[in-house]
Amino acid sequence: MQNFLRNLSRGSAKKLMAARQMGTMVHLVV
Repeated sequence: MQNFLRNLSRGSAKKLMAARQMGTMVHLVV
């Protein structure tokens, strides 16, 4: 169970980083 939670948090962190990069790209375009 702990391993699953760890993987989940890691995945969400990656998603947050990707969303951040997308946001910065949008800001640069705009």
